[in-house]
Amino acid sequence: MGRRCNNERSSCEPPDKKPLLALPECDIKEGTLLVDILGKEWKLGKAIGTGGFGEIYLATDDLCCDVNSEAPYVAKVENHSSGPLFVEIHCYLHIAKLESIVRWKEKMQMQHLAVPHYVASGSHIIGDNKYRFLIIPRYNKDLESIFEVKRKFNLKTVLTIGLQIIDALEYIHSNGYVHSDIKASNILFNEYINKKSFSLVTSPTLYRYRGCRPVRSCKVRKIHRVLRTNFNLQSMDNGTEYKVKNIDEIYLLDYGLASRYVTSTGEHKAFDVDSRKAHAGTILFCSRDAHVGVQSRRSDLECLGYNLIYWLTSDLPWSKYLSDPEMVHQKKTKCNQNVRAFLEYTFNSEFPRFLYDYFMYLHNLEFEAKPDYKYIKTLFSKALHEYGYKNNLLLDFDSLEGWGRKQKKTKCNSENVKIKRAVQSLTRTPLKSNQTMKPNLRKEKNLKADKDWAQALMDPEEIIKEAKIRRRKMTDTSDSNQSSGIQNLDLYALNPTAAMIEVFNRSMERINSGHTPRYREHSFVDYIEGYTPAMLEVYNRIKEREFQEYQRVSSRSKPKKKQTSKGNKRAIQQTKKEKPVALRRTYSLRG
Repeated sequence: MGRRCNNERSSCEPPDKKPLLALPECDIKEGTLLVDILGKEWKLGKAIGTGGFGEIYLATDDLCCDVNSEAPYVAKVENHSSGPLFVEIHCYLHIAKLESIVRWKEKMQMQHLAVPHYVASGSHIIGDNKYRFLIIPRYNKDLESIFEVKRKFNLKTVLTIGLQIIDALEYIHSNGYVHSDIKASNILFNEYINKKSFSLVTSPTLYRYRGCRPVRSCKVRKIHRVLRTNFNLQSMDNGTEYKVKNIDEIYLLDYGLASRYVTSTGEHKAFDVDSRKAHAGTILFCSRDAHVGVQSRRSDLECLGYNLIYWLTSDLPWSKYLSDPEMVHQKKTKCNQNVRAFLEYTFNSEFPRFLYDYFMYLHNLEFEAKPDYKYIKTLFSKALHEYGYKNNLLLDFDSLEGWGRKQKKTKCNSENVKIKRAVQSLTRTPLKSNQTMKPNLRKEKNLKADKDWAQALMDPEEIIKEAKIRRRKMTDTSDSNQSSGIQNLDLYALNPTAAMIEVFNRSMERINSGHTPRYREHSFVDYIEGYTPAMLEVYNRIKEREFQEYQRVSSRSKPKKKQTSKGNKRAIQQTKKEKPVALRRTYSLRG
């Protein structure tokens, strides 16, 4: 395993549960050698920052050289009894191994994940004091240092940061952890040289684990000459590799307050108020759940939402009450109950629409529900296009225009759009109507159909003739297609219902019994050219009345059988004297 330092206890041992009132002064000086849990040695440089419970040093694994300003790593060193660094080390070990990050990026098909990878950790003893340390990649700047100067970020920068943080939170949450302390001072990035169509990373943190040396300023011009001809991975004489970047990569750091929101069996922890963890994190940005000591995935998203508003406006409604966490909690609760009033107050009546949709989504999100990260990223991406920005993941700290307001289209831009449309119209393909093809002419009018239907009813003999001719044609075709009748139908192949079976049986009984309609000569007409269904109904009613009258008259005029009695002879003579009654035609459109 290699050489280890003489430690009595492992660095993975949890800290003492007793509260720490005052930390002893750090005895670690520049040039100190640290040995991690795998036995690898690290050399410390000067201290570049101070954390909540310790200090941050430059670090390198190149023991032959002095640790200068180009050191690729930093070492967070804290007292062994400190809790936050212990939590952070274990969080890195669970979620931030380089192999896990690479697999996730391949799975999600993303260029960058805003989570730094774990490098090393261990313990160190000086005299009677014992320290715990964590080695991670070094990043040059944090957003807080820029925000203190600018005091506001434009909407393009805020949305770009939000998109990358959402990706990082999705990865962290998928591993069972929540961050709990999202803010500008915990978001870091590297500065690199921009060259119109490409960017070159000058910090070798991504390649230092291969044993590469840092980039020297004298080599930058040579590297750019090579990259002008090839935008792929380039290898210099010393074996160092440099990759062209086309996005601004940010990283979410400081996992000292990270916690698991799932149990050992993978189930979500229940909502349980814990006063010992109340108001954990930064009071200005922590969520309502964090104010009562409960951590969840929606808690991180709410914290990010407050940051987005703060970066756009440099203010929040509860900024004046930070000394009273309970008052801040009440203000946040009241604001989330009326999101529109909250945003109108913060942005002075005009606010970006995506923030309203974002907070309304969080308002309806259940405590244990998994957030829809894709929907949130869609909100941010649509907002970029809505306000006239490109979704290229590039930060813009120079311009302050467009924050919270839609960009107005200038006259010059409108003229350019008109010119562009005019050019596009010249290159369009010809329309179908301009191509040689057979003209689509209208059909000739049917003169019979144009007749007035009231006039057509005035001549029923003509209608009857047309109906008889049509009926003969139908009977001729029915004889040729007799095999398609209902008697040849395979009913059970149609999966019939009970009603269908009943109708089929009645039809078959009628066919087998030889039953014919009430009248064959004057049957109902189903179709007459130029008639509407209502007109056909009137016509059929007229014919039915005529048939009934014909039956009544014929029954009266039918001669009776001869009888030998005198009375019967008298009755026969009377019937002979009666004259036949002529048929009376009746026409009524009322039925």
